[in-house]
Amino acid sequence: MLGIGSVLGAAAGIGALSRAADDDRAGRSELLLAAPVSRVRQFGEWLALGLVAAALVDLVAGAVGAACFAAGGQPRFWSTIEAGAAQIPASVAVVAVAALLSAVLPRASGWLSWTILVTAVVLGQFGGVLQIPEWARQVSPFSHTPGVPAAHVDWSGAWWLVAVTIAVGMVALVLARRQDTAR
Repeated sequence: MLGIGSVLGAAAGIGALSRAADDDRAGRSELLLAAPVSRVRQFGEWLALGLVAAALVDLVAGAVGAACFAAGGQPRFWSTIEAGAAQIPASVAVVAVAALLSAVLPRASGWLSWTILVTAVVLGQFGGVLQIPEWARQVSPFSHTPGVPAAHVDWSGAWWLVAVTIAVGMVALVLARRQDTAR
């Protein structure tokens, strides 16, 4: 269930970025950019909104799962909250890649972002069932989420995803400066 929540979180983040691209294409961003607001600031705000949306959806999925366990008398409330939080790095990594695509290929970013999400889901969530080679499954951020709850949780994959998300997000912000308002 929480893996699905992670996918929904990434979709929420991509949706926010898609809204920013729609505003640019419709000319609504030009009104904002006529004021003393830089393109980087505007892009950064949309990126932040996408990242926060992804994280919130993951936390809500964890809270819903925890509430279900609590209602059933199961003592797994906090471990389920932790499992929901463990999904955040994968969700925000997909959002960061979508932001990079928005900065590099603004006209094609919509369908490319959704294609990236679908590819990550197929590789990470269904790769084993579809007998996709291990090296290809490792491309998906969803295959690097920690296995919570477990006796020993390896958080290294999550930390790498956080580092990649920060780096990709920073590159997207730098490249956003080069965008032309008339897309």
